[in-house]
Amino acid sequence: MNRLGIIVALPDEARSLLGRRAAIGSVVDLSSSIVVAVGGLGAAAAARAAIDLADSGVTALMSWGTAGGLDPALAAGALLLPREVLSASDGARYVVDPAWHGRLQRGLAGVSPVAAGGLMTVAEPLVSVSAKRKAFARNKVDGIDMESSAIAAVAIARGLPFAVVRAVLDAADRGLPEVVQISLDKAGNLRPKAIAAALLRRPQDLLGMLLIARHFIQAERSLKAALALGLAQAFWLPTAANRPVKVAAA
Repeated sequence: MNRLGIIVALPDEARSLLGRRAAIGSVVDLSSSIVVAVGGLGAAAAARAAIDLADSGVTALMSWGTAGGLDPALAAGALLLPREVLSASDGARYVVDPAWHGRLQRGLAGVSPVAAGGLMTVAEPLVSVSAKRKAFARNKVDGIDMESSAIAAVAIARGLPFAVVRAVLDAADRGLPEVVQISLDKAGNLRPKAIAAALLRRPQDLLGMLLIARHFIQAERSLKAALALGLAQAFWLPTAANRPVKVAAA
C-alpha cells in the first residue's frame, strides 16, 4: 500500500496538517495512507525525520510548511510547488517526481497562486530584503527554506518519489526583524523573555512581528486549503514510484 510521509519543521506548522501543534519528534498518522513527522528546524533535523519515515516503510516523502519568498510577484500565502530544489550548501539540484508534481499542480491551482519553479534550501534565513534580492537575481528561485534539499537527498538515497508544498511566509519585500529571528528556540517554542528583551531594545520591531504573525495565518490558511483539497481529491500520493533525480552541481 502506498504511504506518504510528510515532514514539517515546526510545531506551529504542524497545525495546518493536524489541526493542532505537535512537539518536535512527533510522528502522527493523518490517515491510513499519510503520516506526519515534526522534525525540527534545519537540514540535519529534516534528514533524521526523513530517514525515520523511510525506515518505517513510507513509499513517498513530502516537505511541507512555510518558506521565505524571493520572487517579488509572490505575496504571503502563495503556494510554492517547486519542480526542483537547490541546495545552497553544495549547489546540488534535486528534481521532484514530474508526474506527481503535475497532479499536485493541477489539483492545487484553485487554492491560491501556485509558483512551480524552484526552491533553495539555506542554512540560515535571509533576513534582509537586499539579501533576498541578491539571492533571487543569482538563483532565480521562487523561495527559500531550511529543510527540503535534505529531504530530497534522503529520497534519492532510498529511491522514493518526493515533492514539496510550501506557503510563503515572508514575501520578498519583507525583512525579518530581530525579534522575529530570535522568537523561537531550537524546539520551535516561543521565547517570551528573549522577545521582551528584543522589543525593549527595538520597540519598532513590534509592528514587524505583528505582520509576520498575520502572514503566518495567511500561509497556514493556504496550506489548510491545499490539504483539504488534496484529501478530498486524493492526489497526494504518486501513482507510480518514479525514481527521483539528482542533478550534479555545475
